[in-house]
Amino acid sequence: MNHSPPPLDGTDLVDVSALPNFDDGGRPGTCGNCTARNKLD
Repeated sequence: MNHSPPPLDGTDLVDVSALPNFDDGGRPGTCGNCTARNKLD
């Protein structure tokens, strides 16, 4: 099963975690316990 994020090329959407002032508080994931392994987007 592939859980890769959808491509953002050709859209005006950006990965918020790539913004210079974004602070993930040491928890880069987006679901569950927010570890890097739990990053869905």
